[in-house]
Amino acid sequence: MNAPVFKLFSNCVPVKGARRSLLCDLYTGRTKLIPNSLFDLLTDYKDRSPEDIKAAHNGRYDEEIDEYYTFLVEHGWGFMCDDPDAFPEISLEYRIPELITNAVIDTDAGSQHDYAALMDQLEELGCKHIQYRFYNPRPLTEIEHLCALTEGRRLQGIEIYVPYGPDYADEGVLRDLCDRYQRIICLVLTGAPEHRMIHTAEPLMTMGVLHYHPSIIDSDRCCGLVDRSLFTVSMTAFTEALHFNSCLNRKISVDTRGNIKNCPSLEKTYGNTADTALKDAMEAEGFQDVWAVTKDAVSVCKDCEFRYICTDCRAFTENADPLGKPLSCGYDPYTAAWSETRFPPFTMEV
Repeated sequence: MNAPVFKLFSNCVPVKGARRSLLCDLYTGRTKLIPNSLFDLLTDYKDRSPEDIKAAHNGRYDEEIDEYYTFLVEHGWGFMCDDPDAFPEISLEYRIPELITNAVIDTDAGSQHDYAALMDQLEELGCKHIQYRFYNPRPLTEIEHLCALTEGRRLQGIEIYVPYGPDYADEGVLRDLCDRYQRIICLVLTGAPEHRMIHTAEPLMTMGVLHYHPSIIDSDRCCGLVDRSLFTVSMTAFTEALHFNSCLNRKISVDTRGNIKNCPSLEKTYGNTADTALKDAMEAEGFQDVWAVTKDAVSVCKDCEFRYICTDCRAFTENADPLGKPLSCGYDPYTAAWSETRFPPFTMEV
């Protein structure tokens, strides 16, 4: 009989950083920081028995090896088995049918967007999520009209950022709005008198969140925050970040003047909604280039253990380098230390 070997559960994936590594459970969303020596044990000696590994090190690390495997089994990261080939690894490919998965539409006092037409075009592209950012006060009736346009579409969710004002002072009215239009992921009231988060549905639900936030969002400069509070641990997010850019992949944006971009904060424009269809802009030369900029290609990020669960920003980077670390990221993977993550003029603390 073959000697038992340790096998990670297929949904548990280790990621190596410069100073330490991270175990990611892509089913449950949990993570665990581990030493790089354990990452090496799980990868360099995969499918080898503990006895074989101990022998390869002439017995110098017997106690450490036993402790590692005991910890992993007891905490549900893997199991001992006689036939590791009977448990194939999970596929980490990223495949989706949609041409565009998410969109950002910015609006200020001078914007003249045809929201219905934009939503029709996004529907054609298969867009699942839309983020609306209003930089000036809007009546609640306009937000209600925007939500009504989502009815009967494949769209899965919308996020709305709008300045706080008298129309938004009645919490009951806002709860009713989220209840009637359940595609609302979150309604963020910027410039609010205090910071509060309210789940309008069941606790911990991801839909229907009222977020009162004192910060002012008044331009596309208020973007690009990278912070551990924004980490997402899931099969979809992980595999997308492994193969594509975790912010810009399959994203399309419309800035306040109707210019079509990868992101409203980027300079490059691929037409204007007044005379260019979103699909034509998406298929224009160069538009999809940024989709392929993974964290493995970005300075510093490529050495970070969080790179496949983190967001990104290509608009604001260190030294304005297209492959530079996001300017707002406060993590140093070489020291494993966090500093304050701030991006003037906007800091989003969740």
